[in-house]
Amino acid sequence: MPVVLNQTVSPTLAPRQCIGTLAVVNTSNLAGQSTLTISLTARSNTPNSTNGRAEDSGTIINTVGQGVILTDPNNPNLPPSELINGVPLTVVTQSSEFSYTITFTNSGDSAARNVIVRDQLPSEIAYSPNSLQLNNRSLSDAVDADEGSAEANLIQVRLAQVESKEVVRITFRARLVGVVPAGSGVVNTAQIRADNAQLVSTSTATAIVNPIGSVFAGRAGSSVSLAGARLEIFTDQNLTNLLSLPRDQGFPPNEKNENPFVSDGQGHFSFVPSTITTPQTYYMRVTAPGYMLREVQLTVSPQPGNSSSVSFQRTETIIDQTFPRTTVLGLFSLTMHALDNQPLAVPGGFELTREDVQINDLAALVMNVPLFEPSGLQVLKSADRAQAEIGDTITYRIEVHNPTSASINDVVVSDRPAPSFHFAEGSGRVRANKALPEPIAPQTVNSNLQFRIGEVAPGATAHLLYRLRVGANATEGDQVNVAIATGTFPTGEQNASAIARAIVKISTGVFSTRQVIVGRVFVDLDGNGSFDAKDRPAPDVRLYLSNGQSVVTDSAGLYNFPSLGDGPQVVSLDPVTLPPGHALVDGGRESGKGWTRLLRTPVGGGSLLRQNFILVDMNKAANSSASAQPQPSPALVGPVASSLQPNSVAASGEMVAGRR
Repeated sequence: MPVVLNQTVSPTLAPRQCIGTLAVVNTSNLAGQSTLTISLTARSNTPNSTNGRAEDSGTIINTVGQGVILTDPNNPNLPPSELINGVPLTVVTQSSEFSYTITFTNSGDSAARNVIVRDQLPSEIAYSPNSLQLNNRSLSDAVDADEGSAEANLIQVRLAQVESKEVVRITFRARLVGVVPAGSGVVNTAQIRADNAQLVSTSTATAIVNPIGSVFAGRAGSSVSLAGARLEIFTDQNLTNLLSLPRDQGFPPNEKNENPFVSDGQGHFSFVPSTITTPQTYYMRVTAPGYMLREVQLTVSPQPGNSSSVSFQRTETIIDQTFPRTTVLGLFSLTMHALDNQPLAVPGGFELTREDVQINDLAALVMNVPLFEPSGLQVLKSADRAQAEIGDTITYRIEVHNPTSASINDVVVSDRPAPSFHFAEGSGRVRANKALPEPIAPQTVNSNLQFRIGEVAPGATAHLLYRLRVGANATEGDQVNVAIATGTFPTGEQNASAIARAIVKISTGVFSTRQVIVGRVFVDLDGNGSFDAKDRPAPDVRLYLSNGQSVVTDSAGLYNFPSLGDGPQVVSLDPVTLPPGHALVDGGRESGKGWTRLLRTPVGGGSLLRQNFILVDMNKAANSSASAQPQPSPALVGPVASSLQPNSVAASGEMVAGRR
């Protein structure tokens, strides 16, 4: 029956009879191995006994036990252990499976009752079904009669009792899920409680996710890695003092932990700094042939442990247990800031961002570093001639080159012709990405011709050809035709080339006063005054103009003076250069007896002037009468020449109006 101190009366005891008393003492505030003293006094309530009221006192001295203490099996001063692949920290990859092991013992001197082990896996980790074991005995994943369950990534093991010095070992397998930034440490911690023991957390098991950084072509994304890029980390912004790293403590491919380091064949690198205990600022420089220099500020700070949190309902006073606070050594947070105004890569990905980038729980300085070519689209433009006249058709060629490592999509060439230059319908042709040429027609937008090329592959060149006609209102002189190409990288970045120019000098042709003199020097063997199959050309004969300009006849006896000014023109034949034994025919006119011919038109120019010089073989002429000499007449051809009088042109000459 319950006893109330100084109130409860025991049953009447016969001589030499005993009665037992049970005292329950709460020792929660007493240290282990301390002494517990209990004093007990019993007295009789009979006032008229022979010896008066009987009374006696006794003392009970006990030592307080350790109770329940859940610890590491190998060291009672450490919390229960959780390892990954048998070690506190290991490297894992996205495709690999790894194992967790939770081990603990009851280091106290009494049994632990209703022990519960809970491990809520981080969101980046997924439990592998049917892998849960207790002391090498398989458990089901369902909540059933056995001790274990695994639902919603929560691993639980319930034990009715854990005896003093008993060791418990729980294992299961898991894998990575989702996108985890390279080099990140994913920390997992289990918690253990009992009805008569303090809630404790295990040590941390850290999975280092593929601690490899990548240098890549920023506009191409993950498809183009850059081998041979040089990475350097400095302690000062002047980039003079290299950061010292712990020797031979790196991850592949930089196991020696060298600084600087050159990226391997897959563009990979890694750096492992000394343990970060206070915030530090470093500076990274990255260089690669054909790409712009990169300068990035790196701010690192120590990262505290981030154990999983599982709450337990507490219904009774339990023994207090204290262990050192668990932290994850070596993990740090990283903030990247671009000093070069170039985009950075988002954490764990290859998408580009203009914002600062922060990555938490890193075990190494690994990140994705985009590099960029100094230019995007390049355009060259040329014309098939340097000079043209009104009415001519000019062929233009445009080359659009993509020097980058990424495809450029939706490429459009925008061409602005000179005033009064008109596209020749059906003349457009384009050849891109080594395909066969195909027709292309431009759209006219605000006087610009827009040719839609489409995609230009990395390193490829698109060739565009088209023709423009020079209209009647074209201005004489240098006329500039400009073109620019625009396109979009796979990242969405817009790109535009520099302006390309082609210059053609325009003359007004038939509408101008510019003149051309053409003619032939020949030996008139049949005496008919014109050159035909029976006659012989006179090559290497020199002719002069009054301004000193000279030409020499070709093998057919032909010569020309192109693009002369307006007004009368005087052309002279050099007699010294005539074939031996030959003389100039006088043409039957007084003006034709000299070596000089005067050519002119009433309008003062704008014509094609023709002047032949006829020779005679003197050996044959000696046997011929003077009447047999040819009497050529000037031939006037064309709308302008037809209106001229015969005496407008010197003897043996003719003027033809029209374009050169």
